[in-house]
Amino acid sequence: MDRPRILLIVPVLPWPAHDFGGAQRTALLLEGLEAIGQVELMWIRPAEGLLPPAGVEALRDRFRIVSRFEVGSPRPAGFWRLPGRMGLGPARRLAALDGQYEADGQARTWLKEQVDRRRYDLIACRYLRTAMLAGADRMPAVPRVLDLDDLDWQILASRIRTVPEEAGRARAGVPPTVRYHRATCRRRAMRFNWCWVASRDDLSEAALPRSSVLPNVPFRPPGSPPISPCAHRPESREVLYVGRLDYPPNREGLGRFIGSCWPRIRAEVPEATLRIVGDGLDEETRARWSAEPGVVVAGFLADLREAYERCALAIAPVDWGGGTKIKVIEALAFGRTCVATPHALHGYEHLLRHGEAIWRGASDEQEVRGCIALLTDPAMRERMADVGRRLVSEHYSADAIREEVAATCDRLLSRASRRRAGSPSPSPAVPEALEAGGGAG
Repeated sequence: MDRPRILLIVPVLPWPAHDFGGAQRTALLLEGLEAIGQVELMWIRPAEGLLPPAGVEALRDRFRIVSRFEVGSPRPAGFWRLPGRMGLGPARRLAALDGQYEADGQARTWLKEQVDRRRYDLIACRYLRTAMLAGADRMPAVPRVLDLDDLDWQILASRIRTVPEEAGRARAGVPPTVRYHRATCRRRAMRFNWCWVASRDDLSEAALPRSSVLPNVPFRPPGSPPISPCAHRPESREVLYVGRLDYPPNREGLGRFIGSCWPRIRAEVPEATLRIVGDGLDEETRARWSAEPGVVVAGFLADLREAYERCALAIAPVDWGGGTKIKVIEALAFGRTCVATPHALHGYEHLLRHGEAIWRGASDEQEVRGCIALLTDPAMRERMADVGRRLVSEHYSADAIREEVAATCDRLLSRASRRRAGSPSPSPAVPEALEAGGGAG
């Protein structure tokens, strides 16, 4: 029996995956899909997306990239576009939101051609906006599974909570813009045959009729063994941060921690150091942070095991943004407990409890207290790390992704096969790859 032909539509490539959660999830999803069928990639990069990795041309064959588009900046769209033109502020905001999900004409045309040729048996999409840019919501002839990963309206809501002039209104209830965004995103998602979300909390929040959890898990290169825990380091007084620093939620959260929390931690634990591992930090911020006593900006590190082996604990001081924060469970997989904000623990709190596996820092003061307590009590942090590592190994493994991908895709492919029974399919033509900007490539 021929293996199914699968198109995976992505905004970021599954490489480099060492320090970017979106690329890591893409790599693990690709691994799961490749166990089922023959996978090709359609790459859609929004104008404001991360820059493509160096040497991307060499990756075309490796990942079978058959089309590539760079879409322009979004324009206002939808019902609120005309009222917004008339100067109504709220209407402008809603029209701007809707414009982010308008299909790119060239990408949609290319995808429709492939669907009309019956080139693919299944389409999988990373993120709602990517799927909409490709026009995949309007291709009912092929079963389509959407990996929401981030719930877009939650990203908006978390950002609003960090803006002082909006925070008061947000505390009074869900802002109207967020309610509108949730409703429109849910309607878009329901056009797909199945949706994946990253956590049980998101499954409940999205409330989609055809959906399941595809968890985020600690990353390891496909085919390699699970992460093994590092030996405990009772003598260590090092706090570790790992994450991309050209991603605004990471940079802003860590900047807040360094400015508001770190001086108080050093006052109580003078020998403490904060080691920052991650790429993408601008030189001005690097110089400012490096000038703080005890702060070491290490930059990119290919082998994260080295960083985790020397530290006492990790931190995840993120206050807004999307998705579950893989670095929380990555730290636990390496045998290190974590001081994390409520936002960083979103999707994990049903399993990772404060004082048992992690330290929940709901304020600057609580983050300070957690770091001091764990730095000065090696037995407590060892106990919490052991509990966390056991929970992560039981609930967040690459096997969980492979099993969910296989179950969902088998179900969708079986239904499509029954519908097509007796209807011959033409031989698929090899598509012409498209260059950035919509040309061939």
